[in-house]
Amino acid sequence: MKATATIVFPEKFFTNSDFSFSKIEAYTGFKSSTEKNYKLEVETKKPNMLFFETTSPLQKYQGLTVYIKWNNNFFSLKDEKSQDKFSKIKKQIMNFYFSNSSASIFLLGSIILFIYYLIAWTFVVKDQKKLKIPPSTNIIENFSPVAIRYLNKMGFDTKCISVSIISLASKGYCTIECTKEKLKLKKTGKEVELSEDEKQIAKLIFSGDSNAFTFDKYSYPLYQIIYQEYKKYLSSKYKNVYFVTNSIFYIIGILISLVTFVLAIFKALNEFEYGFILLWLSFWTVGVVGLLTATIQTWKSRKYSGPGNLIILSIFSSIFILAEVFVFFFFISVMKIYPLLITIIPAIILIILNSIYFKLLKRPTKEGIAIYEEIEALKRFLNQISQDLKNQNHELNLTLELDQLIVYALALDMQQDWFENIFNPSNTSATSYFFHGSTSIPWVVSQEHSSYSNITSLFHYINSSLSSGSSSSSSSGGSSGGGSGGGGGGGW
Repeated sequence: MKATATIVFPEKFFTNSDFSFSKIEAYTGFKSSTEKNYKLEVETKKPNMLFFETTSPLQKYQGLTVYIKWNNNFFSLKDEKSQDKFSKIKKQIMNFYFSNSSASIFLLGSIILFIYYLIAWTFVVKDQKKLKIPPSTNIIENFSPVAIRYLNKMGFDTKCISVSIISLASKGYCTIECTKEKLKLKKTGKEVELSEDEKQIAKLIFSGDSNAFTFDKYSYPLYQIIYQEYKKYLSSKYKNVYFVTNSIFYIIGILISLVTFVLAIFKALNEFEYGFILLWLSFWTVGVVGLLTATIQTWKSRKYSGPGNLIILSIFSSIFILAEVFVFFFFISVMKIYPLLITIIPAIILIILNSIYFKLLKRPTKEGIAIYEEIEALKRFLNQISQDLKNQNHELNLTLELDQLIVYALALDMQQDWFENIFNPSNTSATSYFFHGSTSIPWVVSQEHSSYSNITSLFHYINSSLSSGSSSSSSSGGSSGGGSGGGGGGGW
C-alpha cells in the first residue's frame, strides 16, 4: 500500500523574494520513525505544488508524515508591512502624549470625567423603572400647560411664559394684540376658571388694578422681574418634588473640567511657542462668545434696541472676532496641525461630555415617575389625533376644545407636526370637526395672526418678543435673566 501527499502554496508567495523553504522532509513507517522511503516531485512551471509519494509499501499503522519549514520572518514581515501606517500613527500619538504634558492632562482629564459621569449616571439615573400608559389626557386634569412644559423640560425657559400667556387668552381671561412695535395683553373682564399657575402669572403681569400690560422696550425691566419671579415660583412648586437635576454631580464634573483646563494651560506655558497664545486665546474666546451672543440678541430685538446700539455693538464685536480669527490662524502656524489637533480634541471632548451629562443627570423622583409617564401618554394622545385627522378619520370623540389642545401641543413643542395636519386647508376632517366654518381666533386682536392657521407663527412671535426683551434687559441692565435665548433648557 502506498501513500501520497500534494501540498499547494499560494502562488503569490513565490513572487515575493522574501519567501523561501528552509527545510523540506518526509518520514515513513511507524510513529516516531525517521525512515525516508519517499520521493518528492516539484513541477518547474508550478513551484508552489509539492508532490510526495512513498517508495516502499506501507504496513498496517504505518504512514507518511511531511515536514516543511520556510524562513521564519516571512509572515511577520508581511504583518509589519500591513500595519506599518497604523503603527507609525500609534507611536506618534503615544510619543506626543508622553512628551507633551499639556495634551496628556487634557486626555487624562477627559478619561476621568467620562468615568466619573458614567458612574454618577449609573447610580442616580440608569435604574429608573418606567410604566407604560396608553394615550390619554389624564394629566390635564391636574397639571396646567406651563407645569407640563416645565416638568417635560426639567427646567424654565421663556416659552413657559409664552405658553402661560396663550393659556390665559385661550380661556378668555385676556386678549392678545400683536403689532410690529409691541405685544399687548388686555383683560376681558370675564370670570374664567384658572389653574394656580395661571393665577400666578396673571398676578405678575396684571399687577395691582392694571387691566393691560404692554411688552415693549420700556416695560422690559418689569418683564425681567416677572421672568425671575415666575421661574422661582415654578421651581419651588415642582423642582425636587417631581424631578431633580442632580446639580451637585454636575458641579463636580465642571470642577474636574476646570482643573484640567487650568493645569493644561499652565503646563503649556513652559512651551512658550504656543503656551502664552493658548492662555490668551482661551480668555479672549470667552469674551468673544459673550459679545457675539449679546450682538445676536440685539439683532433679534432691533425693533426695540434702536439702530444706534445695534451698529455700535456690531462694529465692536466684529473687531473682536477678527482679532480672534487672526490669533487662531497664527496659533496654527506656530504649532504643527497634527499636535494641535491631538491637543484640542480631548479639550472638545471635555466640553461635549459636560453638555451631554447636564441633561442626562436630570431624573424624575419616585413621585414624578408616574407623572412623566402621563406626559408621554399625552404626547401619544396628541400624535394620535394628528394621525387620525391626517387619515381623514371622522369618528373622533374628543372632550377637549381645540384651544385647550393647542396650548398643550405648544407646551410640548409639538406644534410643527401637529398643526401641519390639523390646520392644513385640504384637511376637511379637521375643518369640519374643529372649526365649523370659522377659523378665526377669538382671543387674538391682530390681522396677521387672527387665524388658527397662523397659530404657530403667533407662538413664535410671542416667544421672540419675550426673548428679545429678556436679552435687551440683560445687556442694558446687567441682570442675567437666565434662558433668554427662548428655547434653552432650565437652570438648576
